Amino acid sequence: MDKISSYATWLLLLIGHLAILGTLFKSSLLSPEQPEMRQLHRRETLEMEHRGPEIKMVHDQVKQAVNSSLDLRLEKDSNQCPLGYYRLPEMESCDQWLACDDIEERIVVTHTNLGNGLGKSFSRASLDGTPVAFIRTREDKLTSEKIVARVRLGFENLKMLQPHPRITQLLGYCLAGNTTVMITELGQYGDLRQFLLSAEYKEFTLLQRFDTALQVVEALEYVHESPGGSRINCDMNTVGQALAQFIVLSDYRVVLNDVDDLPSGDSKTNKKSQCVVGRSNINATADHSFEAPERRWPWPGKLPKQIDPAELRRVLKGKVEDYTGNIELKSPPVDEKSDVWKIPFLVEKVLTSGINVESRLGKRVLSLVARLKPLLEDCLEKKPEDRPSAKTVVSRLQRMTRRIEELGW
Repeated sequence: MDKISSYATWLLLLIGHLAILGTLFKSSLLSPEQPEMRQLHRRETLEMEHRGPEIKMVHDQVKQAVNSSLDLRLEKDSNQCPLGYYRLPEMESCDQWLACDDIEERIVVTHTNLGNGLGKSFSRASLDGTPVAFIRTREDKLTSEKIVARVRLGFENLKMLQPHPRITQLLGYCLAGNTTVMITELGQYGDLRQFLLSAEYKEFTLLQRFDTALQVVEALEYVHESPGGSRINCDMNTVGQALAQFIVLSDYRVVLNDVDDLPSGDSKTNKKSQCVVGRSNINATADHSFEAPERRWPWPGKLPKQIDPAELRRVLKGKVEDYTGNIELKSPPVDEKSDVWKIPFLVEKVLTSGINVESRLGKRVLSLVARLKPLLEDCLEKKPEDRPSAKTVVSRLQRMTRRIEELGW
């Protein structure tokens, strides 16, 4: 019995060993796959961890692209050529201003006398195949010392204001006797007054309209803080006339184009100048709301000859002789704050032109104008010193632009 019991014990031990060997063998067959599976799982985990920041970064980029059109425009605006150089959109680098010989050799006038101002004629021309503006003193005005001097002053102002993204880019010039020739970038879409009536502008979104208005105010801000000191834009007697001072370039950028009449005016130093006023501004029945109160003709319905000379001198600070002959009417002395008064009229005109008030765009425009009311009312303070600077207005409009972007308007 002991012998049988011993055999049974050994048999059980053998069976147990065989079971263990079988388990080990099975484990050995699977063991190469386990590390691979664990490695695969870890790799996927790492890739997911790596993709996480990438996905967030892409999301942030999309968000930035949606919310930064103003910043992109300002960044593009800051990329200016140095003084004495120009660059058109088709050019990769800046080139020197054209001199008289360059203008004669490289400029080809394609459409002459497309528009005449008081002393300048405008023609369309080509610079090495690129459309540009050709501006010169009108030939029929070359004997007028006053006109010749005004055109020359306008050129000096344009040159003084270079370079800036809100000022027409000067490409070259030639001064010969009484003739002033300027080559500038072309307003592909005409002046802003015309553009607001165009089919292109009717398709503008609220954000595009607001940025157009912002660019107008940015131009005024720059004129008020120009390299030549603070200046007043005396050529803005009506809303239409003011808008016509700006042109719209091929990429819809807005630049101040007419800078002939920019006398000094600085509220910080109490520097004031007189502006020539249109004869319509003395009409007692006319709407003078666009003009700041301090700049309006003080005697509605009366010509200078109908006013006591002593009172004329006291109010206008000018000589009576200035109002004889052709009678050039002048405003009382004003500073740059008289331009700030006009900002609400210009902004509202740009925003509302060509809209259907019942459309979604129209309702959004009216809502935006209502939101702007506190700022616009500040610009219409009766006392010039109580009005904000154009720089302050620009800053507040830029904040509003970013808010419009956030709303997706």
